[in-house]
Amino acid sequence: MSLSLKHRVFRAGIGAIEWGLEIISRDAWLKTAVVAMESMDLTREVATPRGPIKFWCDSETARIRARGMLIREPETLRWIEEMTSNDILLDIGCNVGVFTLYAAVASKARVIALDPLPFNISGLARNARLNQATDRISAFCVAMTDRTRISDLHMIPDASMTGGAGSSFGQPVDNYGIEYEPEYRLATMGFSLDDFFSIFQLPMPTHLKMDIDGPPQFVLSGGERVLSSPTLRHAMCEITPGKDSFANFVKDMKRFGFRHDRTVAASPNQGTDVERFSTNNFFVKS
Repeated sequence: MSLSLKHRVFRAGIGAIEWGLEIISRDAWLKTAVVAMESMDLTREVATPRGPIKFWCDSETARIRARGMLIREPETLRWIEEMTSNDILLDIGCNVGVFTLYAAVASKARVIALDPLPFNISGLARNARLNQATDRISAFCVAMTDRTRISDLHMIPDASMTGGAGSSFGQPVDNYGIEYEPEYRLATMGFSLDDFFSIFQLPMPTHLKMDIDGPPQFVLSGGERVLSSPTLRHAMCEITPGKDSFANFVKDMKRFGFRHDRTVAASPNQGTDVERFSTNNFFVKS
């Protein structure tokens, strides 16, 4: 997530203050920074149509995600508003929980939230506590993949902060199928969707939201039992453009009993052309 010129200038100013304090003492700078952080209220409250939702913003990326909650994916919010307290949302790629929180707070749904980045799960845990929703949100720091194993999470700088993204599990390949050089690697637990629900005896979801970094076919290939379950009736998945990626994804979802309902833009500055843009795609089970 790129930073604005205004924010980069602001960061440069903070850097100058740090430099000045470090001349006196490195420990003095650390003490100043820690005390300042501990005394700051880093929450941002978003006034949603269903009431306020609070976010803990200890990074600029987390603040941007909170700020854009109502404008980035309005169709997804409306989809969540149709849920009830009897529904269970499986949020694969939950990040800091923008949609997890909306489902739990606005619709009183239960949410099983999954993300392999420890920084994001830590942020979601804070957000669930801030919104008194810990009884409706179960958050797990795991990757969903084709088969259960421990492998590397290939990290880029943008992934190493609360609200970050861009890592991939198992192999350093991004959403577009392009290999990249990671900055570092984290050993991470990866589960097939079917194993995860079977091993831990989790209740079957009624709704699926999937927005992940890396090829999504690995998640689909490891989740036939869960995805074919008659309990799971609705899905919303972000699909990245690529060679036959949209057609193949729709074909796979059809195999699980879903039909493609509609395509919408994944962000306000993009369109619905599946060959050019990442798009959000809604599915319903016939």
